[in-house]
Amino acid sequence: MNRRLGLTSVALALVAATAGAFAYTRMKVDIFPPLNLPVVYVSQPYGGMDPQQMGRLTEALAGAHVRHTAELYVGALHGWTQTDAQVYDEAATERHWTRLLELFGRVLQP
Repeated sequence: MNRRLGLTSVALALVAATAGAFAYTRMKVDIFPPLNLPVVYVSQPYGGMDPQQMGRLTEALAGAHVRHTAELYVGALHGWTQTDAQVYDEAATERHWTRLLELFGRVLQP
């Protein structure tokens, strides 16, 4: 191997290692927002879950010490959040977005 090529390779490796170490010490280590997890969000707008079933689910989550939010939208039909759907439910949609944004505010703290 050519001695000049070997020295050039070593010099480039040292420059790359120095630049990497310099960048690493000045880079933000946490580039993602802190998440206050674990959180389970359950929203059941369909007729498949009655209030008793939702109660059992929330009891199980609480018993497992899982932070959770459970919402049951009785009477809301599939597609109820879409304003152009025949089944649109304005009150349920407003409640849904209010609760969901509250959840995001709690778990996506900067």
